[in-house]
Amino acid sequence: MNFLRLALVIFNTLAFLALLIMSIQFGRRERYVWVRRLWLIIALACAALLLGSFQRVALQAVSADLIPDSVGEAFTGDLQLIQSLAVLVLLTVAFVTVRRLGDSMDASERLSVSLLDRVRHVDPERLDLTKREAEVLALIGEGVTTDSGLAAELHISASTVQSHVKSLYRKSGLHSRTDLVALAVLVGSTGIGS
Repeated sequence: MNFLRLALVIFNTLAFLALLIMSIQFGRRERYVWVRRLWLIIALACAALLLGSFQRVALQAVSADLIPDSVGEAFTGDLQLIQSLAVLVLLTVAFVTVRRLGDSMDASERLSVSLLDRVRHVDPERLDLTKREAEVLALIGEGVTTDSGLAAELHISASTVQSHVKSLYRKSGLHSRTDLVALAVLVGSTGIGS
């Protein structure tokens, strides 16, 4: 029975090791810094769990009489210290990451409010957009802001796109594509043009 427990604990340890390796690999490939930090937190948690699994392996090896009690106790004592340090690092990184992510989200919210303030004077119901103008505006809101990109999406010429954009400027009283992005959000939130 002790050998079965030892085998299960070893399997558990290998699973944590695999998760640790995968989280490190995924984190290294990720291009967004916040997602990389979240993968780091997962890797640190896996490392702490892995150290705990090593302790359980040592304890099961002692109970199966594979290693002497004194060696098992020394090994598990050292692992407990290392695991405590790993958990401390994990909590510190998690706290800093969550704090900075919250600050970043606050900045994003302020930016959104600032953009929407630029178009608050526009009444979406009075824009009287054509179907094609509404399509152009919706694509601009999705981040397709160049004439060539809009033309490719709508299967029309770049000069036709320019005509629709000029019409959007005239009808809304706005003067930049950034303002049109904010207008697209405003129009999308009111459900007009859908």
